[in-house]
Amino acid sequence: MLKIFYFKSEVERSKRFCEENGLNWDYVVKLSSDSESTEKALWSVISPNKFFPEDIVPDEGSVSSVLKNSNLRIPEYQKNLCLNGKFSVFSPFSGNVLKSFLNVPCDAYHVAYIFKDVHEFFLLVGRWHGRRAAIFIPDLAAVFVLDAPEQQPEMVDMMWNSVLRVKSSNIYKKYSREVEFIEESCGNSTDVEVRTLLIGLKENLGHYFWQEMAGVERINNMSGATIEFDVVTCSNRWLSVKELFPDLKIRKYIELESPKDLFNYDSELYDEKRAWIRPVGLHISQYLKDRIYSLCKQKVESKVESAGTNKYSSIISACSNHTVLWVNLRSHNKTWISQASGLIELAIDMSERISNFAIFVDGFGDVKCVADEIRLTLQKHSIPVFDGINIPFEESLVWAAHVGSYVSVIGSGLVLNSWLVSKSGVAHSNIAHLNQKKFWNDVSDGADSVHFINESSITGDAAMYGEYDFDWRILVEPLVKILLDK
Repeated sequence: MLKIFYFKSEVERSKRFCEENGLNWDYVVKLSSDSESTEKALWSVISPNKFFPEDIVPDEGSVSSVLKNSNLRIPEYQKNLCLNGKFSVFSPFSGNVLKSFLNVPCDAYHVAYIFKDVHEFFLLVGRWHGRRAAIFIPDLAAVFVLDAPEQQPEMVDMMWNSVLRVKSSNIYKKYSREVEFIEESCGNSTDVEVRTLLIGLKENLGHYFWQEMAGVERINNMSGATIEFDVVTCSNRWLSVKELFPDLKIRKYIELESPKDLFNYDSELYDEKRAWIRPVGLHISQYLKDRIYSLCKQKVESKVESAGTNKYSSIISACSNHTVLWVNLRSHNKTWISQASGLIELAIDMSERISNFAIFVDGFGDVKCVADEIRLTLQKHSIPVFDGINIPFEESLVWAAHVGSYVSVIGSGLVLNSWLVSKSGVAHSNIAHLNQKKFWNDVSDGADSVHFINESSITGDAAMYGEYDFDWRILVEPLVKILLDK
């Protein structure tokens, strides 16, 4: 049976296990979390004649807020991993500097970096936050569950099963060998795997741009745009790495048909030995936002409508002739119960306060019936409704940049308006997701502040993705102020 040690809450029990099994507690602590000082010490052994790379981070205040109030940590290990092509650690047994003899994606969330010393051990790193999740020692049937969100029993079981699946694979048998020590005299080892960026396995708009694309920018800047990478990804409805980063030196761009293809360790994907890297960013820079908008604008300008005008001109015209309020609709989960009636009443009220008022309805295809109800009702009140249901990402982003304000659900529905184009507006959600307001306004450079509705105004399910309700009238005052101040 697997012996589970919750590293932060079971310190004494963990220490006893280490003493009984030849592990050095101080080095286990070093292995458990990211530290710039630890990475610099490793760097001095691996690359003694190179400067430790500078990182790109936002201003100190923003970093503090994001790190304090979200699951993110600065992934210091990526500097050594990206620039030296190896994940390097101090051994928890001997204190020697080791480099992973193999690393592979082991499930949809994690990459396993595998090392050998007195016993073999697996360091699992991943999810959106890129944190160190667990240290597995299969010979001892033990795991240290680290200070990361993956502490639920079902997640620990999943990670353990992933480790066992990797150990039974042909690729593991191919590369499993005796421990390789990095001595100072051979710190510039040329035995480097193909650096491979792993992106877009799970489709989530916010995490894609906040962590993954911001992470690619971080890695590209650290490497000076001189190191070649392979990119392994799945298709998505947004913008690809190739489009956003033409300056990234891509050796091979591999688009999987399904994320499951990643775990076929006998496929051609594993013909080459790889250093797998899940990019992790801390913030969305103005430079990245400018790239996103410029690319979207270019795509929209190339679309010619039946009247001979391009799509971009039509959007600009609509937003110039009307004061447009973007309303984000949602139905699959985390749904505002009264969204149809509430937004209809809101639009009617706003049209009496704001001249040439119109709304733009945003959402996936599953909200079409809600959008139709809103459109048909508002037609009777002569309030224009622009349809943004299931339109291409680039069109949505251009609309987001030019509307007057918005009412959006916290999560993917709020990303375009606040993080990618920096617009003032109002956000709502259930109580569980409202907690994200603690860091939301610090994620994107130069972002206008989002007005979040008060927790006391919300009723409904307390579950993470539960339904909720509130009185639409609480939206009026902040929206009128935003729109009249423009």
